[in-house]
Amino acid sequence: MTLWFLFALMTAAAVFAVLWPLGRSAALPDEGRETVVYTDQLAEIERDLTAGLNIGVRHFQQNIDDQLATLFGVPVDGGPKSPGHYYVASAGAVDADG
Repeated sequence: MTLWFLFALMTAAAVFAVLWPLGRSAALPDEGRETVVYTDQLAEIERDLTAGLNIGVRHFQQNIDDQLATLFGVPVDGGPKSPGHYYVASAGAVDADG
């Protein structure tokens, strides 16, 4: 009898441990700092657009390590004249930023 009571108590504790965090996450938190910053940025963009300012900025960055490159149609010195030949080359340690 004591063993079954212990099993029931452990089962109840396990169910409580699983359901308690699920019940707590249902309540949504108030607006956090991220939301305030986002709405401030949107308001700043609106002010810039109404003032006639429109600035677009784009940036890219690429890092290549040990890339295999295949070049088709490369003329080979001393080789056949047909453009069907290709070279396989290895490229690495290339950083492109712009």
